[in-house]
Amino acid sequence: MTKRILVAEDVRATREVVAFLLSNRGFEVLQAGNGRDALQMAREQRPDLMILDAEMPEKSGYQVYRELQMDEACRSLPVLLLVATADAGDITRSVPPAERLLPKPFTAHDLLNRVQKVLG
Repeated sequence: MTKRILVAEDVRATREVVAFLLSNRGFEVLQAGNGRDALQMAREQRPDLMILDAEMPEKSGYQVYRELQMDEACRSLPVLLLVATADAGDITRSVPPAERLLPKPFTAHDLLNRVQKVLG
């Protein structure tokens, strides 16, 4: 069965590159340009993984993550947070150890490896 990944990133070029890389690896990719849309899509579509930009308009990736954690139906949804390299060290304490962080900028290899690790 094809795994479905929701990519939420406000920078369209970055979102499209990530979606392209994932779709070329056989994943079904959903896209959102802001946190509000990402949260709604997560609840409606139930992806196998969410890739969230930490800083987005309307709701940050952190806010989306926290709201998903409060929603019993979505609590177990794996999340990969895209974070600015400078902020990566500062936020590790605010994200549970089971979750993943991917510092920006990242390579295609980094992204695909992290996705495989999260999905098992």
